[in-house]
Amino acid sequence: MSEYRAGYDVVECLWIDEGADFGTTPTTGTWKPIWLVNNFHPKPRPIFKEKVGVGRQLPSDFIEVKKYAEARIELELLAKQADPAFEWTDIWHYIITNAAYGEAFSLGKRLKSLSIGAKLDLATDEFWLLKGCKPTGFSIAGELDSPLKGSIDILSQVASFGTIDYVSGDATRQANPASDYIKHEDSDVIIDVGGNGASSIIDRLNSWEFSVRRTLERKGKAATDPKLYKTFVEKDVVLELRVNLDFDSIAQLTQFLNTTPFDAVIKIPSAADGRQITLSNGKWLELDIPHRELDLIALDLTAKFAGLSVATIG
Repeated sequence: MSEYRAGYDVVECLWIDEGADFGTTPTTGTWKPIWLVNNFHPKPRPIFKEKVGVGRQLPSDFIEVKKYAEARIELELLAKQADPAFEWTDIWHYIITNAAYGEAFSLGKRLKSLSIGAKLDLATDEFWLLKGCKPTGFSIAGELDSPLKGSIDILSQVASFGTIDYVSGDATRQANPASDYIKHEDSDVIIDVGGNGASSIIDRLNSWEFSVRRTLERKGKAATDPKLYKTFVEKDVVLELRVNLDFDSIAQLTQFLNTTPFDAVIKIPSAADGRQITLSNGKWLELDIPHRELDLIALDLTAKFAGLSVATIG
């Protein structure tokens, strides 16, 4: 039986839905894992006003007027070895689309807020607790012969460090899985080459990264503490795909960069029960066309897209 492994800097990283109470950690329900975290980086962000005396060049004091926090979580994508219900989609769907896997995407709607906890050491009681969390970004990246990696960027109402366990009251941790997990190392990226409707697997792909980025605006004063923000309001969403490719000629590159809108498909993995991410109505961003064929090796291209869907591969 596997145990939670949350990486090198933390021994577990868990999340729970806060329900309707933004910034309040539930004392009931089940905390679920963010799998195989290898970096948990909370960043408290106090905001100060400077106290300045007449005739002084330096402030005499700094007065805290607001505070919030940011965090970044880096992880590797996992799958169940015996029954590939790919676990990375659970947290990904929930924080990005405000829906469990299998439900309709809701990229334009309000996100649910989460509490996220991290235990730092098995031998000591040291914990981080982030409350009122909403994601500002999520990415999945693949490189030849390497495990797929993900990252989650978080905006949090408050982050606290202490020795009191964040799982409190009647809340529980999700039980350890009954089957072993494997790292994702296989994926396919399919792009509508030349805008002619004929999709093909890019066999010269060196690496790729798909990202969802959100703009969140900090709003209001919390009733419990005027230094805390009342909520974070979603403003817009950006969908991007970056690819690193080798091209044989300028002609091949210019055909690939056809200005016709195109779709891109990412399969993780390209097998039954895998997940298929479909990005629609994409356009390549500005690119300087190289003048030498040598510069066509390991070329970075980035596209933006207007639509997103995820489905299970049959």
